[in-house]
Amino acid sequence: MASFSCIPSLFLQILLVLGIAIILKTQAQCVIQTLEATPVPSLPSTQVNVSWTCATNNSRFAINYQLTNGDQCGTQGSKTTAPGYFYNDRETYIGPGLYSYWTLLRLNPYSTYTVFAWSRDGEGHIIERSTSVTTAEAAPSGRPVIEYYNASKTQADFLWDEIQCGGRNGEITGYEHWLIDTTTGRTISEAVVTTMMFTDNIGITRSGLRITGLRCATQYTIHSAGKNAEGRGPSASLDFQTQSIAPSSVQNVQAEISTTGDKMTVTWMEPAAGCTVADTYEKTYKVTYEGNTKHQDGCQHFLTTHANEIDSISSLSYEFSVRPYYSYKITVKHTGGPLAEITQDSPELEPSSPPLNIRITGSTDTTRTIT
Repeated sequence: MASFSCIPSLFLQILLVLGIAIILKTQAQCVIQTLEATPVPSLPSTQVNVSWTCATNNSRFAINYQLTNGDQCGTQGSKTTAPGYFYNDRETYIGPGLYSYWTLLRLNPYSTYTVFAWSRDGEGHIIERSTSVTTAEAAPSGRPVIEYYNASKTQADFLWDEIQCGGRNGEITGYEHWLIDTTTGRTISEAVVTTMMFTDNIGITRSGLRITGLRCATQYTIHSAGKNAEGRGPSASLDFQTQSIAPSSVQNVQAEISTTGDKMTVTWMEPAAGCTVADTYEKTYKVTYEGNTKHQDGCQHFLTTHANEIDSISSLSYEFSVRPYYSYKITVKHTGGPLAEITQDSPELEPSSPPLNIRITGSTDTTRTIT
């Protein structure tokens, strides 16, 4: 009899537990009535606030979102679950009880998302609401693409492409290009950049940049960056060097003999405009001279002096000693340039010594022949 007396009380306890569960289940379910998603003001453009309304606060809600137009250029993504409470490893619940909003983080700027929010009704059916939101703009995170195409003495050409989808972060309002002298770090304001069309090495016509007003034999760095309403993005850069111009020969080479006849001064003018990588005006002179006596009575005497070469003379003149009655070939050479050559004779002077030997080689009653 004692065992049977426990049955009514056990039955009542089971009914009580079931009743409480039904009440709690009824209170815990709520159909979402409104759903809003807005970018968070005054915060990074990658955040969006999601808010909703429901008849009761004692509910749990799942939030999902999907990228539908990344960077406003058509990129799409898969549905992503917002971080929160996980249920069966696939449903993210936000709650229960006190939450009527949630902030989505680490979204892409200037991108459209569809936000989904759902709960279950009293019968366990999923009720879903959705809305679209576009995140705010941010300064570009991508860079243009620059490729070397060609360079001459005073201009350079480059293949160029705009920032690709995913790095614009807003409507691009323009691009800035600037040039820096790699050696000095100075920004070259006098250079002019214009857009051009070029054909690449496989025959495809592509957009490009042409820079004019450059100095020859100079190393430069070109920079290019996009900008939108939020600012300028990072720049792409490329180093290059313009071609050299070999200097011409020195000009107006002249030689002048001193009044004493024993000195010769060579003068010249700087070569025409040109430049090399070194871009120096160091002069290198090679002075050679050789002489021979005049022909007289069938006698010929030929003398050659040793060659002289004098380097690294920075002035525009040079003086050297000469022997009388010699013919000198003079060459003047600018560093990296061709030779300039002239010929100059030194004057005759009175003999500096008496004859070495005097002989009477013939005589008559009135004359004597002396050799």
